[in-house]
Amino acid sequence: MRPEEGDGFELHAWDTVKGADFLADQDVVERFVRASPDQIRLLEHWGVPWSRREDGRIMQRAFGGHSYPRACMAADKTGFFEMQALYDNLVKYNNFKRYDECFVTSLLLEGGRFAGLTLLDVPTASSSFCAARPS
Repeated sequence: MRPEEGDGFELHAWDTVKGADFLADQDVVERFVRASPDQIRLLEHWGVPWSRREDGRIMQRAFGGHSYPRACMAADKTGFFEMQALYDNLVKYNNFKRYDECFVTSLLLEGGRFAGLTLLDVPTASSSFCAARPS
């Protein structure tokens, strides 16, 4: 979000791959870093109250061994505000089923497209399969 201050997609991608001990899929990392600024702005549009610098831009701090401070923050409640914004936008729709307190264990693909997932219901320790609806 700050190429004029020394950051860039290539540097962000390098920091991410290096931070993952070179185990990250580099094509996925490239897509991730290019999409990140737009996703930060979308979260702001959905209500995340990002902390601001004196010039009004979103504040960023150092995080996770990156060579540039690019972690956006909302005071000391970033995760809370992000979850609240995501939830508030989710409940505007009625074409979903929520799975609370579940851990996704695998994504299922058919012909290279998402077809469903398996998950573990944490409170009961039971496994489930969830199929994606056909589009």
